[in-house]
Amino acid sequence: MVQVYVRAPGEVDARLAGFAGVWLEPGETAGVVVALGERVWQRWCGGGWVVPPGGHEVLVGRSVEEITQTLTREW
Repeated sequence: MVQVYVRAPGEVDARLAGFAGVWLEPGETAGVVVALGERVWQRWCGGGWVVPPGGHEVLVGRSVEEITQTLTREW
């Protein structure tokens, strides 16, 4: 299982944004695509959905406690 979390600027906790399952044999590797829709970047603010400006962290791993890669997406 691959899980992807997103944390907006100023947020402490990351939110689950997507996941995908893949079956592998020991030592085997594979590429996995987890599409992140527009809503995962948005937050409710002032009566509507907005994308907070700045760097959003994208955390990838087996779980929120096993993050193996962190990326940043600027808005």
